[in-house]
Amino acid sequence: MELLGKQAAWVLIGQGALAIVLGAIVLAWPGLTVAAFALVWGIYALVDGIGELALGATSAGVQGRGWLIFSGILGIVAGIIVVFNPFMSAAVLTWVLGIWLIVHGVFVFAGGFSLPGNHKWWVVVSGVLLVIAGAIFVANPAEAALSLAFLLGWLAIVWGIFCTVAGIALMIGARRVGSQL
Repeated sequence: MELLGKQAAWVLIGQGALAIVLGAIVLAWPGLTVAAFALVWGIYALVDGIGELALGATSAGVQGRGWLIFSGILGIVAGIIVVFNPFMSAAVLTWVLGIWLIVHGVFVFAGGFSLPGNHKWWVVVSGVLLVIAGAIFVANPAEAALSLAFLLGWLAIVWGIFCTVAGIALMIGARRVGSQL
């Protein structure tokens, strides 16, 4: 029991330390973080597009082959654009996220009124907040992308602290259990 507890504790402490370092890197270089994320997605889109294009090209007589080819070409084009201009692409992705937040917020807002009771206002207000967040993203996509990077950086640091503390607590608990055996 004590050995398992110590192993789990060290895993948690290691995860926590790694998350804290990752969070600090994201906070130190939020623009590069956003660009790196866009670049990784661009590489994925490029590789995925090549795969779909190859599958479509070698699937003679298969229904939907044209869509595979079209999707593959679209993925290749999107991947190339993002790989060669990740900063602009990150802003565009943030703009698309903003539009989605607005549309989703409108549906949440409207749907909230159909709920019974007084608790519907929580849903209605959440819809309004989604629309506001979406409008901010659309109006300032570059700043919104950087804000998301900062949020994720702080989230990683806080999560890392919690993991580290949990690991230390688990190690102390494992020692207590071991000393009582």
